[in-house]
Amino acid sequence: MDGLIPDITGTGNLEANVRKLAHMTLYASLGFFAYAFFYLVFQYKKVIRLRIILALPFSLLFSLCYAALDEFHQSFEKGRGASFADVTMDMKGTVAGITMLLLAFAI
Repeated sequence: MDGLIPDITGTGNLEANVRKLAHMTLYASLGFFAYAFFYLVFQYKKVIRLRIILALPFSLLFSLCYAALDEFHQSFEKGRGASFADVTMDMKGTVAGITMLLLAFAI
């Protein structure tokens, strides 16, 4: 069964790449919805640009805390470990999700 799906990445580890892509996709949705949530939280700010600016650090901090706690939790699981590289990969997904939302605002 391993040879059924060709590895086009050249790394020889398709499963790890699929897992990374899935993680980035999940964190992109987390960033998207966290930003939307904090944008609505700052609704009392009448200037839209100020809402956009205030929502950004809060959504990034929320996602960073969630990613760090996720890695901390993994350190207690048998056969798994915490990795700073995973947190940075999660944050790349978060930034991608927030960027998609900001681009949607711009259109």
